[in-house]
Amino acid sequence: MLSEYLDGDLDDFDCRHIEEHIADCPPCIDFIKSLRKCVQASHDFKGREECPSIPPELEGRLKAAWQAALARKK
Repeated sequence: MLSEYLDGDLDDFDCRHIEEHIADCPPCIDFIKSLRKCVQASHDFKGREECPSIPPELEGRLKAAWQAALARKK
């Protein structure tokens, strides 16, 4: 229920129950702080832009170089 608690989706009874427990539980306080940071980080995350395409000739050369490198490892 912690995700719902942080999102404000719990009813008053459940919120009070969690807050009463958190008030007397240092490990839970630390966990809630950490969870809040994770949630905020996920909201702030900006996805990577799509990589531009490369010319087929260059892609072929890169694949060939990769295969050659793998063959040398064997």
